[in-house]
Amino acid sequence: MKSIFFLCTFITAFQIASAQTTASEKPSALADTSKIFEIVENQPEFPGGVNAMIKFISSNVKYPKKALDKKIEGTVVIQFIVEKDGTLTNLDIIRDPGGGLGKEGLRVVKLMPNWKPGSQKGKNVRVKMSAPIRFRITK
Repeated sequence: MKSIFFLCTFITAFQIASAQTTASEKPSALADTSKIFEIVENQPEFPGGVNAMIKFISSNVKYPKKALDKKIEGTVVIQFIVEKDGTLTNLDIIRDPGGGLGKEGLRVVKLMPNWKPGSQKGKNVRVKMSAPIRFRITK
């Protein structure tokens, strides 16, 4: 019987690109259009920190059957913006090894609670972040 090993790593990886609106996450007409930072004095943080986020992802992820059947492994990278109020917007799959892994990573990130927002010069700001999630099958 196969066992599934899921390893979540979180690296604050910033993409050097302008913010993009994706087909999957279009902002509303009232969306914040202020500057999006990539590097800030105080980085956004998942409630409880990195260990809490790893636990959250591990308890919510479901390895897609298609990926299991085809033995697809790899790292999914989800990019998003942590807004001034801690909500996550503009979610986008940046790296997808296939087999439904990208969609599963996106689904789990969408489930996340609001983050502690990032700040610059004492004010909450919008920050672009990336979350790599590694999927691996072990025997």
